[in-house]
Amino acid sequence: MKRTLLQAAALLVCALALTACAAESEPMTSPSPTANAATAQPSASAEPSPSDMATLTAGETESPMAMGVQDADKARQAAEELKNELEQLSEVTDAKVVIAGQQAAVGLTFDTQYQAGVTDRMREMVRERLDGVVSGVTRLAVTDDATQMETISQLSEQLQNATDLTDIENKLSALINRLEAGDESLTTQDGTAS
Repeated sequence: MKRTLLQAAALLVCALALTACAAESEPMTSPSPTANAATAQPSASAEPSPSDMATLTAGETESPMAMGVQDADKARQAAEELKNELEQLSEVTDAKVVIAGQQAAVGLTFDTQYQAGVTDRMREMVRERLDGVVSGVTRLAVTDDATQMETISQLSEQLQNATDLTDIENKLSALINRLEAGDESLTTQDGTAS
């Protein structure tokens, strides 16, 4: 009797496991065209055609946010969101943020108890929060230098009234270039510490 119950329980466990595995697999799609092919919507994972690929430049993808921030309203929103995220960190008392195109600069003021400054860990935390707010930003500079923070603050103020990001992008690029040249607490294009 016990043996029969154990066998029945084992069979039930196996059946449940197979049912769970079957439920997790993706449904099979038919490779043949359907009668409604003209009205079928392309899937989100569809590959671009060769003619579409010709229109994409090296750094672009199909994702609309892969270009970073190209609109002044979205730049303001993303900068404010990142600023709020960074100011929630226990080490940070104030953050200055400007984002335009595929570039971002962040100036941080640290809590008096935090003495380490801009470390690799801090750069990674900024990068993670930036990626959570907006994708496509390939150049990120992080600094705690007061002079550079003032420049970031001025660019941020300019962004508040901007309708076009071209001038801000140019000034932001020059700022990041200066930070790279001086190697003052920055992150490189791929987000790793320099």
